[in-house]
Amino acid sequence: MAKSSRAPRSHFWMLVVLAELPDFDVFFGWFGFHDLLSLHRSWTHSFLAAGVMGLLAWVLARRIWRWEGLSGFAAYMIASESHVFCDWMTSYGTPLFWPFSSANFSLDLVSNLSLGPLVILACGLLALKIWKDKSHWIVPSLWGALGVFLAFSIILHAQALAYAGPGPTAYALPDLVNPLKWRVIHEDRLDREYRIFGVEPLSKESVFLGAYPLPPDSPWIGASQSDVRVQRFLRNDRWPVAWIAPKDGGEAVEWGNLLFFWSGRLRGKLTVNLDAKGKVVSVYRGSREVRE
Repeated sequence: MAKSSRAPRSHFWMLVVLAELPDFDVFFGWFGFHDLLSLHRSWTHSFLAAGVMGLLAWVLARRIWRWEGLSGFAAYMIASESHVFCDWMTSYGTPLFWPFSSANFSLDLVSNLSLGPLVILACGLLALKIWKDKSHWIVPSLWGALGVFLAFSIILHAQALAYAGPGPTAYALPDLVNPLKWRVIHEDRLDREYRIFGVEPLSKESVFLGAYPLPPDSPWIGASQSDVRVQRFLRNDRWPVAWIAPKDGGEAVEWGNLLFFWSGRLRGKLTVNLDAKGKVVSVYRGSREVRE
């Protein structure tokens, strides 16, 4: 965006910082150091909040470095909103319409580590570095390549859903690294289970990866959900799974997230230890305790 608007160098770096600014919400919970991602993708990732950030940054930057015309204002607004739009394309969930609605929205088109956009942008920046006088065709080509990748992702998303077979409610999620591989989650509330398939739309191959039960109806599950740390964990968890394990003096509830199902394993699990009366004693992510 900065290259397209021919931003002066001082504004260029402001736009770079602004495009990442919504992620400062990782520091909300005691600066985020106790549980870095627990408050991530909160209200700072709404269209309204990003727009306010862009407006304030533009007013501040324009007072310091002159940039006449509407192109500068448009560049600042698009840079700030680009973060929200790009996170919307992932599977993590983004509260687009906060404060009017706290509901999260996801397009499930790319992963946060998708190689396609990274390779396109890296090649484009390298080309701009080598052929500085060719920016008039390199920059439009970059936009075109990103548009083609997005269209390709939309097509693969639809094909992944089709090749995984019929399901009560199905979601197609891109692989964390390889955009040609997808996972499809069938959510069957009648049989109370998730069924996971690995799909390669181009080769039309589909492999059953396993099944996980939906969280059971249990007072222990309900007691664990009353804890704010579990609520934060589940805020962006569209497909939660839970197990109840006996523990001395009480029970332990293990929460998992199918969004982080890689290589047949669940990662990022949360363990909630409860006493015999159902009171939460401690909460751990892996081996590290999560403070309130």
